[in-house]
Amino acid sequence: MIPTAFLAVAIIVATLVIRTALQENRSPGSARSQWKFLRNPGALIAGFSTFLVFLLAIYATGSDWNNVAWSALAALLVAFIYDEAASGKR
Repeated sequence: MIPTAFLAVAIIVATLVIRTALQENRSPGSARSQWKFLRNPGALIAGFSTFLVFLLAIYATGSDWNNVAWSALAALLVAFIYDEAASGKR
């Protein structure tokens, strides 16, 4: 049985992917610019570091391992925000 945290995160990620697909349908090439943070080494390092910090906190506190899914989602968000800030958009 899939824990509810993983299911919730999967639904959120699927929603983001569908949103990207709909935007790509309206204006071709927009998906590449929207997901460019996955090709930015600095953003990936920031996201991975965030994930490791959350993972260590989960381990140290003895928290439920379902929180790993939320940690992965937070890491993606940090990588996205880092890339946006580095590119000077916001």
